[in-house]
Amino acid sequence: MSAEDRSRAILVAIALEAKEKWGSRWQAGLVSNYCYIESQETGEKVLPVNRRKQIIRSFEEGSCTLGSLCRIAEAVGVEVELTIKRKL
Repeated sequence: MSAEDRSRAILVAIALEAKEKWGSRWQAGLVSNYCYIESQETGEKVLPVNRRKQIIRSFEEGSCTLGSLCRIAEAVGVEVELTIKRKL
């Protein structure tokens, strides 16, 4: 499985959780929570209108930065757990 496939699979799993939590308004719920989390982290007010396209594009393209992925997951109430293994 390629890195792109793994990234897409993680975002699909998060989207399924968001749909279960918020139903048809899952994108609005996710964006709102994402902005709250980012605002808490940065100390600056982050508005949904300024992040919506970026977050939705992450799901459409199946990729985003690691920081965005962590916030997206937290916004839904899940965690992404990564493991680093040395290849032999």
